[in-house]
Amino acid sequence: MFRHRWSAWGAALCALALAVPTTAAPVPGEQDKPLAQVPAKAALVVQLRGFERTRDRLNTLIKNAMPDFAALAKQKMDDALKELLDGRELKGITKDGPIFLVFTELPQPNQDPPKMAVLVPVSSYETFRNGLLKEEERKEIKTDPLGYETASVNNKAIYFVNRKNGYAVVSPDADVAASFVKKYDGLAGKLSKTVAQRLMDADVSVYVDMEVVNKEHGDHIKAMQAEIERAMDASPDKNTAEMAKRFLGPLFQAIGDSKAVLVSADLRPDGLKLHYAVEVAAESKTDSFLHEWKSLPLAEVSKLPGGQMIYSAMSLTPGVTKSFGPLLFGMQADPDSDEGKALLKATAALADAKPRHRLDSANVPLRGLQVWKYDDPAKAVAAEQKAFKALKAGMSYQTAVLEKDAIVKEETRKHGGFEFHNVGLKFDLEKTADKQTGGLLNENAKKEMIEVMKEILGEGIDVWYGTDGKIVLQVMAQDWATARDLIDRYQKGEENLGQSEPFKEAAKHLPANASMVTVMDLPNYSEWIIKGVLIGLKGSGLPLPPDFGKAAVKGKASYLGMAVTTEPGVGGIDLWLPASSVNQIYKMYLEKLLKPNF
Repeated sequence: MFRHRWSAWGAALCALALAVPTTAAPVPGEQDKPLAQVPAKAALVVQLRGFERTRDRLNTLIKNAMPDFAALAKQKMDDALKELLDGRELKGITKDGPIFLVFTELPQPNQDPPKMAVLVPVSSYETFRNGLLKEEERKEIKTDPLGYETASVNNKAIYFVNRKNGYAVVSPDADVAASFVKKYDGLAGKLSKTVAQRLMDADVSVYVDMEVVNKEHGDHIKAMQAEIERAMDASPDKNTAEMAKRFLGPLFQAIGDSKAVLVSADLRPDGLKLHYAVEVAAESKTDSFLHEWKSLPLAEVSKLPGGQMIYSAMSLTPGVTKSFGPLLFGMQADPDSDEGKALLKATAALADAKPRHRLDSANVPLRGLQVWKYDDPAKAVAAEQKAFKALKAGMSYQTAVLEKDAIVKEETRKHGGFEFHNVGLKFDLEKTADKQTGGLLNENAKKEMIEVMKEILGEGIDVWYGTDGKIVLQVMAQDWATARDLIDRYQKGEENLGQSEPFKEAAKHLPANASMVTVMDLPNYSEWIIKGVLIGLKGSGLPLPPDFGKAAVKGKASYLGMAVTTEPGVGGIDLWLPASSVNQIYKMYLEKLLKPNF
């Protein structure tokens, strides 16, 4: 019913959102403050930074990521715009001006019409309005005493408002239109500078007033949290349930404390930048957490040895350490078991050494280097001894289930000013496969999965850990020679990540400082992901093309990046997906399959 009655209005909205700018930007003044035109009481806002600008940036991105699709994508967008306009013209629209789709109330099921309006930047209100309406519709325009104009489109009333400050308003609701005639406070004065800038700088962004959401749906959100927690309590996998609880508690707390949420996308020539931000109430629990969680320079990650597949850095606080628990140290156990309680006690002692940050590099097959900064590194090493001694058969380390108890040896190596202890770990790959796949694979698929895991994890790993009195190093490797090489490269700064051109490119699009950051060589990591997915597909019995999933070429390094940023009152997540990663994966797996069709 809603779809049919408002299909014409929906087409008009889409056409406005895809508006083709025709004139230059207006002179400086109130129209240069677009966010001030959006009511502060708006429940939901979608912003598009001008169609021509966004379309050109999207076309360039597609061309760089998957050039075979670029011409087709451009044609599809042009055809869609032509169909949506249906003979109407978009005139008098300011070049690259932000277009806003504003919901003054949260959309409700079966609401007809929605409480919404489109704010369009215009150089001439009359030119814009007359171009949008067809000739017979223009003849029927009526002016309401409240200050808006009414026209009929396909026998449905559409309302126009001339804001007389560089913006026109179009709405399907008379009351909404009337509200834009009156003077009101703008959204610019309500949001923090950080969130407001992110909203306006992006090609596409969505703002949600979470105070409205929590007021209208707070009880449903709490009920959802309780239901999820009950399901986790009933789960036979206590390890996974415990891990989920540690994340879900702070997540729901942040939802309850939040004032606003922003999601945005920036279509850059060399990749896609996504951003999520949440603004929280002052002095709330989440705000205290954001005050406490400090940032690390991205440059710290660049000091790690190059040539690895995954890199990360995390600033640590007592609150963060407590939230992550044993997971922070790569260890998992049933928290209700005696062994699990012993592990919790041991990792609590690690937290007592007050970790400040950690840097990680890891590769496949499993090997890597961790750099820990503690207030008391000697205490940390002693606590780490206890934690490794608490690792028993059936527990997990780095997602792998242990076949035997950990074998801990003290002061086995001295190198580079460090005294290293050693722990030997043997993996039970069959149980690991069952845990990671939920036991859903048939026997043949399970055997293949175990072989892939053997390539990724090996059948076991040795860990060396120790301190020079300043930092704690922890190295995973199959042998000491490999471990020593990673240590030497880190200490000498030889062939480090910072010298990698792909990393330099990713770093341009990530915050200079972040509380947590991860970069991943996506093309090369995809090989291992696809191997696991293919095993699952084979087990499902689905027909697959010959050599499907086999890389046609070797992938070149290209780094996906993710960063968590924190400041008082605002937390954010940035995700960087480079066009080069998509292009590499396309060449590796899809080009031969899809190119003949273009």
